[in-house]
Amino acid sequence: GWTKLWKKGNEVIPEVSDRPGRIIDKSAPADRPTGLILLIGNKTKASVLAKFRVGCSTTALHRSQGEIHLQTSTLNGLDKSTVLVADAEWPAHNRMPTTSGNAQCHQTESRTFSVAPAAVEIPEIVGDILHRILLPFTDVVCIFVKDIGGVHNTAVRLRMLLERGH
Repeated sequence: GWTKLWKKGNEVIPEVSDRPGRIIDKSAPADRPTGLILLIGNKTKASVLAKFRVGCSTTALHRSQGEIHLQTSTLNGLDKSTVLVADAEWPAHNRMPTTSGNAQCHQTESRTFSVAPAAVEIPEIVGDILHRILLPFTDVVCIFVKDIGGVHNTAVRLRMLLERGH
């Protein structure tokens, strides 16, 4: 993964890996990703990832809420250019893992910030990460409405993003 959130008491801890740098470092200048596609969802999103042969669809179904994974893809040969695919989970609830799960294939760094009990909800924190880190660089966003909890939950999250400005 690239980012993952976990909770310890009243602290939410974002864990960030070195994945973006590793993707760029291992690709030749001509093969560097030319765009960013952001996919937000869970089961339906996993089936789309499998169809385009991006990542591993079996692990996509067992990820923690709030995780964001980065992969490169040629989108199953539809185009010769490589794109970066951000695979994000946006929780419909306020539950979060209570351990980091330590990434085995990437170097990670964790930061801690305190939140007042029930003051900030996990979906809002995930929305803030999407808004600040991914959306400014994203070319295409696909939100799998059923995976987010339906039209109402999706509209609430989109409004949350729009109210943050750009």
